[in-house]
Amino acid sequence: MGVMECDRNNCGNIMCHKYHNDVGYICPECIEEFKAHVNQLENKLTRKTKIRQALIEFMGTKKGEKALDTIMSVNEFFEEM
Repeated sequence: MGVMECDRNNCGNIMCHKYHNDVGYICPECIEEFKAHVNQLENKLTRKTKIRQALIEFMGTKKGEKALDTIMSVNEFFEEM
């Protein structure tokens, strides 16, 4: 495995092993932050396309900022990658 930097804005983590065509590499820390964000939403995301769109928006946020409010479970989504 190569040293791949997380593509999330303001995240410098390396050694990322998850890659998504729409957002690039994402580190385990950002994955967990995204999961926590989605789990806090009142409306569950049930469609893969909604999770994908939420991930694209999330990756555009700066690390440490409050994420977007934007269900398939998030765990299932990342297992497909």
